Amino acid sequence: MLNKKICPICGKNFERQHNSQKYCSLKCAHIAKVQLSKNYPKSKHKRDTSKVHKAQCHICGKIFETTRGNKIYCSDECYIQSCRIRSRQKSKLKSEKRTHTCPVCGETFETTRGNKKFCSSECRVNYFLMKVKVRKHMAQCPVCGKSFETYGPRKYCSLDCRHEAIVEYGRRWKENCKLISSQRVAEVKPQIVTSLEDKVRQAEQCGLSYGKYTAQLRLGKTFEELRAAHLEEITEKGATS
Repeated sequence: MLNKKICPICGKNFERQHNSQKYCSLKCAHIAKVQLSKNYPKSKHKRDTSKVHKAQCHICGKIFETTRGNKIYCSDECYIQSCRIRSRQKSKLKSEKRTHTCPVCGETFETTRGNKKFCSSECRVNYFLMKVKVRKHMAQCPVCGKSFETYGPRKYCSLDCRHEAIVEYGRRWKENCKLISSQRVAEVKPQIVTSLEDKVRQAEQCGLSYGKYTAQLRLGKTFEELRAAHLEEITEKGATS
């Protein structure tokens, strides 16, 4: 009786497949969804076109009626004219000259670019050369042992030495991999085999199969306990016989 319910759309009695089922079929569920969407109230953020208010155009000063609260132009012509006015103002700001001081020679110069730092291309090149000279130092190539000048974290004197170092690194890496794999084959596998043989031998001494013996070990029992229990069973059988 608890699983039976009446469909609110067609009034049919049906048996629910789960507790949250309200309708007898997908068709009734779709009809209920359509009815709910029709009765659902409209969004509050939708623009109300019934309210009309007056506004003044920012270009020509004409008073016009609109349903939008943020409209400031009466027509497309006034909007295009405002875009032209803004573009003229931006170009006027760009054409204004500013005075800057060159950080290399110390001379003042005028420019229309706000991010220009140097008075000429020569000062710009000299500035970066000065920064490079500060970072200049001597280094030794780890391949050929030759000393050379460098400006950063450079390790090799030439591309040939760099290529030779990469080849040597790859060769040593392969040798290490072969050594590790040979050690695993030589050391790990015999240990696994000997431990397995020992467990089988211990299981035979306790009078159990390998599976039962491992199961008893997982339960917390030790080899000595299982061996003692097996010997007691043997003595009891001998006494009764």
